[in-house]
Amino acid sequence: MPGLLGGDADLVKALSLLALGGSIGAALAAALQWRLRGRCTVTRAALEASEDRLRWALEATSEIVWDWDLARDTLYHPSWARTYGYRLERTPRTGRELVPFIHPEDMPAFHAEVVKVVEGSQDVFEIEHRVLAGTGEWRWMLGRARAASRDAAGKATRLVGTCTDITEKKRMAIKLQIADRMASLGTLAAGVAHEINTPLAYVLANVDCCLERLEPLTAAGDGAAPTTDVARECVGALRDAHAGAARMRDIVRDLKAFSRVEDDVREPVQAQASLRAALSLADLELRRRARVVLDFQPVPPVLASESRLSQVFLNLLVNAAQAIPEGHPDRHEIRVTMREMAGGKVMVEIRDTGCGIAPEHRHRIFDPFFTTKPAGVGTGLGLSICHEIVSALRGAIEVESEVGQGSRFRVILPAASVTQADVRRAQPEVAPRELVG
Repeated sequence: MPGLLGGDADLVKALSLLALGGSIGAALAAALQWRLRGRCTVTRAALEASEDRLRWALEATSEIVWDWDLARDTLYHPSWARTYGYRLERTPRTGRELVPFIHPEDMPAFHAEVVKVVEGSQDVFEIEHRVLAGTGEWRWMLGRARAASRDAAGKATRLVGTCTDITEKKRMAIKLQIADRMASLGTLAAGVAHEINTPLAYVLANVDCCLERLEPLTAAGDGAAPTTDVARECVGALRDAHAGAARMRDIVRDLKAFSRVEDDVREPVQAQASLRAALSLADLELRRRARVVLDFQPVPPVLASESRLSQVFLNLLVNAAQAIPEGHPDRHEIRVTMREMAGGKVMVEIRDTGCGIAPEHRHRIFDPFFTTKPAGVGTGLGLSICHEIVSALRGAIEVESEVGQGSRFRVILPAASVTQADVRRAQPEVAPRELVG
């Protein structure tokens, strides 16, 4: 009997013998029932063990693992409530139920990525988005997914993926940006002090001159009037004082715009204004090393944060300056170009005639803390943060460099759409010229 019921083929033979009836048929039926019951027990035990392993794995991971049946619009993500701090019954069971938990600003991009995978234009997607947690805060999540199955027409019928909490990573990135900004301000502190002290000196000198000239006249009596020459001198001195005060005001304004600690609020920004603010802050650092040539053409606004954009340009300008030795500004040039490119993009190029970047270092220049500068010069964060800011704006940074010939950094940003920028503000075209300090 055991030999009769050794495998699946023997079970089929046994089933065919049941038709014999009698004692043989009954014995076979009992043996078959015993065999099937044993197999069911083994299968059930294996299934339970497999389910236990899966449950333990899901509970151990910090990621949300999910399965979305698009045909029936059913979501399976057992760790969702625990991860976000909700009661279990608040877990969204469909895509429609999930929508209110995704930040409204992130929903269009999230939906667009899902559509691309569903329609078949891409097999996977990866997107950063915010999800409302039970505490009321918006948590930054990195969602990754792929199509697990498709129908005959090629449309996805099932998506599987993960969501990883990157909130702390985002906070750390902001802290690094602030640290780099403060380091840049420290680098420029001496230059800023010089820039403020110079106009302040002639403000005070000219005001003193006016006082000296006017005080004797006030002592001459109420009926006395200042002579034309004295009045002309006073007016000239006051105009100079006004120009000096205006320069100090501009320096303070640029510093405030650059050092502002703000949320990543994006709005239509004139790239030329951000670039000029950066040029103003880096002026002394640039002038003592090279001629600065500006070549600006009118460009549309870009969707960005003005202070973040100024930080990018300032880092690139300071890097260009520090690639050139001090003392011979007439032998070197830093050329800043702004153009509108095809496809609705804005390009800002900063080119220097400095030492250049060695080929073995080029692939690492955007790595955090990587630097070839001497100790105490720079933090190794500048280019890394530039890359992160520009990437977040859906732009790109391109680099060309040759040792001994200099480097060329291009920042390419998408222009703000018509709906994002109500008016394209007029900008003066700046023909190639040297920037006079």
